[in-house]
Amino acid sequence: MTRNRTQDRPVTLESPISAAHLPAAAALWGRHFACPRAALTARSVSARHGIVALNATGRVVGVAGFRDAGGGFLRRAPWWGGLFYRDAPATAALVIDGIVALPRGEGVGRALIRAALAEAGRQARPGLRAEVRGRNADALRFYRRLGFVEEGRGRYGWAWSGQALLMRLPA
Repeated sequence: MTRNRTQDRPVTLESPISAAHLPAAAALWGRHFACPRAALTARSVSARHGIVALNATGRVVGVAGFRDAGGGFLRRAPWWGGLFYRDAPATAALVIDGIVALPRGEGVGRALIRAALAEAGRQARPGLRAEVRGRNADALRFYRRLGFVEEGRGRYGWAWSGQALLMRLPA
């Protein structure tokens, strides 16, 4: 497979996310995982449950949220979320709570996963888990390329989102 000539361009990773970068990280993550019409604000997300990737000019080009017993990147789900959301089975792994890298194919997503794996190590967790929609072929390909393996399937997450695959990457 031919690699993109811009792949692995250096980025600076920051976790917890600084106050200066938190609004852009929240907006980027929100456009992809929350409601695109209702922008997330810095108060909507937890800086300590995120990793941000900055390009050479300091612009946010990627964000990864993670979830543990202390919460996730999104501080609070909407009040109605509890009615329609089904948690996946508990795990000792650090759970990826959404990852966005733009533009794609430049190694930003891979760098964010490496940083999340390092965070899992700092927290003495056995690795990472990603909960991926079964119909999200691009995300499944991304995780598999990085060495994630399927450990289960079920109807987790939002009721209308279909089957989710539980993907694991050992530390």
